[in-house]
Amino acid sequence: MIVVLDCIRKAQNLAAVMRLMAATNADVYLTGDVLRHDHRKVKNHMQKWARLNNPDEVDKIVNVRYVETLQELIKNFRSQGYRIIGTTPSADTIYTELDYSRDDFVLIFGPEVSGLSQEKLDMLDVKLRIPMRNDIDSLNLTNSVSIILYEALRQQGFKF
Repeated sequence: MIVVLDCIRKAQNLAAVMRLMAATNADVYLTGDVLRHDHRKVKNHMQKWARLNNPDEVDKIVNVRYVETLQELIKNFRSQGYRIIGTTPSADTIYTELDYSRDDFVLIFGPEVSGLSQEKLDMLDVKLRIPMRNDIDSLNLTNSVSIILYEALRQQGFKF
């Protein structure tokens, strides 16, 4: 499973998603310059949660890669035949309506407050939403990633 986190700015949110990536054996790509500055904080949060001896051990349990821009990453994955899937509250497709049985997709999640920009949404092959009340604009990043990632894993028979 491949998850892309684009321009996530809160180290604590990022660390929680990284813990999820470790639990599900998913690969994670981080895009946007701001993340490089936060990675030490992320590792420190994860060290505590995973009960590791030092922050550098995080790299042993989570496969993290950095790519400068989301556009570059999408171009690369698309050339390899991957479907590019992202989330937005305005999508028509509910996350459970998608077939994840083949592992030929990349899940993309945007920044906590603003989500993916319209320019980035236009690059997606599939846009998904998680149903919620109309007066709530979004869920926590880790919750959103968890919901969609575990639906994909469920459809694949929880093969880690």
